[in-house]
Parts: sequence; structure tokens; C-alpha cells
Amino acid sequence: MDYPRFRMPLFPRFAPARRRPGLEALERHCAARLAELLGDAYDSREELEAFLEHRTSLWNLLTYADAREDRIELVCAWIDVLFAIDDVLAHAPAAKIRELGIHDLPAVIDGWPPTPATAFTRAFQRLREQTLPLAPPRVWQRSRVDPARVPGRLPRRAGSHRQPRRTGPVHL
Repeated sequence: MDYPRFRMPLFPRFAPARRRPGLEALERHCAARLAELLGDAYDSREELEAFLEHRTSLWNLLTYADAREDRIELVCAWIDVLFAIDDVLAHAPAAKIRELGIHDLPAVIDGWPPTPATAFTRAFQRLREQTLPLAPPRVWQRSRVDPARVPGRLPRRAGSHRQPRRTGPVHL
């Protein structure tokens, strides 16, 4: 296959990396949290361990070296879960993607109960509940998705009995 070619701009020098005190312990804590959040998403402990070996939290811990510890752990959890979802979308068959409830994640973000309740929908629900009180309303509203516009998702039926769960203040 013939891929397009392009030239990257020259970078005169990179900014120096910053070091976060207690980095190793924080990275272990983030990996343990990820294993707890997504342990059920993998068919075996070996698959989970192979994912954890990517050390996805380390990038965030170094990139946001000045972030408060409680906030950076939440950022790491979100991004680690998104990396795991990306792996599923890249490698799993469509049936596995449906089984894991990947297409239901936008509705979970919007406050709908996770149906089906899977490792990913439960992880999104937990992270949503932890993030909602911390995020300013305008930031949270930007992340809302109209589930009817998500490809592969059926629009909600008129008169549906499911109502979004309110787990925090409502801002219209």
C-alpha cells in the first residue's frame, strides 16, 4: 500500500521532562485501580497483565506532573479505560464489542444506568460518579453525547420508561 508522505517540522529542543515525587507508588496504585475497574473485561488474568504492561498511566503521570494526586489518579483511570476500549475496538470481533457494552458507554456518561452491566459500563459509571462533582457544569456538558447520533446505536423509543439517574446537580 502506498501511504502519503510528509515531513515533520524540526523541533529545536524538547521541554525537559518533569519528575513527580512518589511516581512509582502512584503508578502501582493506578495499575491496581485499573485492574479492579476492568478485571472482568479480560478473558484471563494473563490478558489483563499484558494490558497493564503497557503502563498507560505513566504517560499521564509524567505529562501532568503538577496535577494534584487525587485528580491525576482520576485522569489516569479515564485514559487507561479509554486505552482498553481502543484495544477492544481494534482487535475484538463485533460480537465481543456488543457483549462488553461498548456502544452503551455514551448513555452511561449521560447518566443512564448501565445496560448491560459489563466491566466497561460499570467502570464508566464509577468514573462518571467520581468526576461529576469535580467538573464544572460547562465542562461536563461538553462531554454529553446524544445517544441517537452514535453510530451503531438504536435511538431511544418514545415513551421509554428508563430515565437518566441523577447523581449530581442538574445544569441546563
